[in-house]
Amino acid sequence: MKFERLIKLVRKCKVSPFIGAGLSIEAKAPSVGDIKSIILSEFDNEELRNNHKEDSLQDLTNFFVEEICNGSRNQLIELLKETFNFTPACMNDHSMLVKIPHFKHIFTTNYDTLLEDSYPQAERNVVRNDKDCTYIQENKTTIFKIHGDFTDPDSVVITSNDYKQFFEKTVYSELWDLTKTEFLTKSILFIGYNLYDDNIIDIIKHISEAVGKNKKEMFLIVPKINDSRKKQLKKLGVTYYEAYASEFLNELLTELKANISKDFRHGDVSAEAYTKFCNFHDFTPGVSMPPDGENQINEFKPLENKAIEQQIKFTVDDAYKDIINNMDFEKYGVLVDNPVFPAIPKIEFKGEHLLNCIHSVNGIVINDEISAVFVMPVPKDYELTIRIPSRNFFEKITGKAYALNKQKIVFDVDFHIYTMKMIVTINENAPIERKNNVDFTFKSKDTYTDNSLAIKWIDFLSAFFSGEDVFIKEISNIPFNSKNTMKNVEHNFEEYKKFYENIKQI
Repeated sequence: MKFERLIKLVRKCKVSPFIGAGLSIEAKAPSVGDIKSIILSEFDNEELRNNHKEDSLQDLTNFFVEEICNGSRNQLIELLKETFNFTPACMNDHSMLVKIPHFKHIFTTNYDTLLEDSYPQAERNVVRNDKDCTYIQENKTTIFKIHGDFTDPDSVVITSNDYKQFFEKTVYSELWDLTKTEFLTKSILFIGYNLYDDNIIDIIKHISEAVGKNKKEMFLIVPKINDSRKKQLKKLGVTYYEAYASEFLNELLTELKANISKDFRHGDVSAEAYTKFCNFHDFTPGVSMPPDGENQINEFKPLENKAIEQQIKFTVDDAYKDIINNMDFEKYGVLVDNPVFPAIPKIEFKGEHLLNCIHSVNGIVINDEISAVFVMPVPKDYELTIRIPSRNFFEKITGKAYALNKQKIVFDVDFHIYTMKMIVTINENAPIERKNNVDFTFKSKDTYTDNSLAIKWIDFLSAFFSGEDVFIKEISNIPFNSKNTMKNVEHNFEEYKKFYENIKQI
């Protein structure tokens, strides 16, 4: 994994991102080059433009303010406001960033509002100056705009004089102090910087001078830099990854989906962050945090108008090769007590032969330490149409149907006062009249609640055991008749029927 060390720190909520203009380029935000071109176009003559076109942005803007505008920032701010008044295009990187609740504090030198606009207004703080520092709500994501933006023109740091004042702490000392504190308490990820047009090296140098050796790890993700810059980063203690922001964010989200449930159980992620991450995937987890032991994940509720898709994926070794190839629940299945489907056989795949077993909900891995898996056929609702000509009986009833194997289908039907299990064996090579062989098993119930239903369905049972023709339309066109196979079976279902009728009259 390319970003292994960095991602491990993010998973434990120990990283704060520092966002540069590169993250906004895909959204068609103006680049440093664009801004310089617009400012240069305001110069009076071509010679003056040529003399300053190689200036850094901060030197160019400083010259523009001091020499062209006689010390007034008004025209510069108006130019920048107009330049940053654009309709965002692709916002993929911002959308991914929002889905990472591990980032509680985000710092940016960008003047655009793409970052804060990506978050719901009720879920974020925006800090542009010292005054904003007093209104930070800890339950929200806080975006520190250390160079300000145009909603507060006085907060904008862009000229070389602005930077000098900022670093000398003559303005916004509280914002600068919070920035330094972050370097002392969290690892910092610089992302969206190209190291040529931005002043990130100056920021790193000033932070390093201010906090000394006590600062945490620093990381930089940028597509390409030259060898001299790499040496400079190494000297500053910055770990460099040659990659695009989208590459890292995609890999990070994949790793979070695979590990965040485990991280929550171990206490590396708060219940708030875990719930928020699950909410981004359309469900809310039910969690508990006992004083002793690991945190627990107990249930999953879909968000309104959303659905939950649970999956268990696993592989097994060669010990289960024949079972997997056949999936014969009659041959390999066992009955395990289950309150939903207690009578359905299940094949058990045991831990020592179980490989890579993962339970996920909407793509988030909930558990990957499963010791055994029981697999059972999927029962489906199935309607049966029952006709007994001799009794003018015609009724429909719904039961459950499932496949035992490739030849046998089971129908479980609840007839109110008894249950019936019907096993249909399909013999493709037999004549049509013997293609389906059917075995019936009846089991009486201890209680019932409706006499009318009892009378109706005792009639079916009586006819069946009396040897009368019983048609089940969905199974066969040929009637089922027990008179040749159950000659010696005694039954008193007609007496039972009179009993239920008497109870009904009473």
